[in-house]
Amino acid sequence: MAESLAGAASIYVLDGDFESAETLYKRALDIRQSILGEYHPETVRTMEALAEVYYKLNKPAEAEKLEERALDIRTRKR
Repeated sequence: MAESLAGAASIYVLDGDFESAETLYKRALDIRQSILGEYHPETVRTMEALAEVYYKLNKPAEAEKLEERALDIRTRKR
């Protein structure tokens, strides 16, 4: 389910429909966090994709928060 949502969100990004992409990425992120956990690579990739959408929507605070969390997780894994 999360994979389908993230795939559809990426299509919305390509079409420039960032509001729809945001909605789907948020749902995908919620699912991945609950099933895979916050530290799973797919969860982190979804965080990063959602952060990019936030930048496109001129929501830098939300984007930076997600990017910082994703970076923290990635550096902790090394």
